Amino acid sequence: MKRRTAPKAQDQYNEEATIGRRRQNVRFESSRQRDVNLRGRRLQVELSGVGASQLSQAALVSLGPDVLAERVKKLVVTLQTAPPIELLGLLQQLTTLLSTGLHEVVEAAVTGQVVSLIAAILQQRDSQLPAGSTRAAACALELVASASVTAALAVRPAVAALTSQLTAAVAELGSAAGGTTTTVAVDRDAALLDAAQMAAPFGVMAGWGYELQDCLTEAGAGPVLLQLLLATIECAADRASPAVDAVAQVAAGDATQLALLQPGPDPPEVHCCSTALWAVGMLIRDRGDAVASLVAQPALLAGLRRVLLAPTPYPELLRGVAWLVAFCSSVDWPAAIKHLVDDGGLLPGLLLSSVRFAHYAATLNGNDPILEEAAQAVQRTLLPLLLAAANIAADPDHTLLVLAELHAPRPLTPELTA
Repeated sequence: MKRRTAPKAQDQYNEEATIGRRRQNVRFESSRQRDVNLRGRRLQVELSGVGASQLSQAALVSLGPDVLAERVKKLVVTLQTAPPIELLGLLQQLTTLLSTGLHEVVEAAVTGQVVSLIAAILQQRDSQLPAGSTRAAACALELVASASVTAALAVRPAVAALTSQLTAAVAELGSAAGGTTTTVAVDRDAALLDAAQMAAPFGVMAGWGYELQDCLTEAGAGPVLLQLLLATIECAADRASPAVDAVAQVAAGDATQLALLQPGPDPPEVHCCSTALWAVGMLIRDRGDAVASLVAQPALLAGLRRVLLAPTPYPELLRGVAWLVAFCSSVDWPAAIKHLVDDGGLLPGLLLSSVRFAHYAATLNGNDPILEEAAQAVQRTLLPLLLAAANIAADPDHTLLVLAELHAPRPLTPELTA
């Protein structure tokens, strides 16, 4: 005889199953986003000049994995005895080879003890190294960690040195803040780029799962990443994206703005804050205890709210905020949503950004390659916004509040009322 389940119990089972599916969906989609980020960051190495090579990426790959692995082995041997003045060039060559993403190349680097060599370089004082050496070293570690979970585990011996370097970079940001001269501005930009690169390996490693999350947490990476995020989020939120502004104009019917849809590089503070958001998000994903500590930070919630309410935020920045809210609202800890909505006041901005980017996604259609690329960026940003909003709407204590906010008679921007 089939056992009958009481209606209330059945409802509870259905609700738990729904929560489980939403949590799995957030994890699945964020893992896809992580893979997109890793591919994008490998491309950035090729385009940014961190890696230095006379050959293009395609030409390098065409040489074959065995040839490239042999080059890595020789580079690692040279690094062991190279004088400081040669370190930058050698590290740039290493990052170029690692950015191919080939398993054989990464395995050759790990087998050659490149992690311990780079950790030793990171432990030296910056005054002893050519400018840019620590950034290139951190980039090499990031590329190793992005290859596989096994390679990421091999990077653990360098975590302490990375944490120390990131702590120093955050302190340097604080000393560079408040200056008005051109020299100070340049120094701050360099400090922002250094800090972003020091934070990036943590995001890559944490994205592989619990074991590496625990390793980074025990090493004290979490508080330093949070400091970096708090140090950059207000300034980043105030920067308006020309590309998003052009998207808004095109969505409103102004075809003359089409040529402006192609985004340029993000400003250093936006790039640094976006990297910090991604790293923090990977570190707290699926961890209720970490989320509980994070959402109790009023300054962080204020910064997230500021980004969500910004009319033309940089997509990568808004995407990072949305993913962080999605991670926090998907854990099995009901008080998380209360902190985000009731204490942090994130719901109005979250819904406003969702509606705005949904409008952009609906209007950006056509066969123009520039239009298609802009639409993809909008859709990538819309996904975590909707996931976060759905998590909050599914909470029984906040469902009616979400509906009320959606019907709130607040003024909308011109492109939404067109």
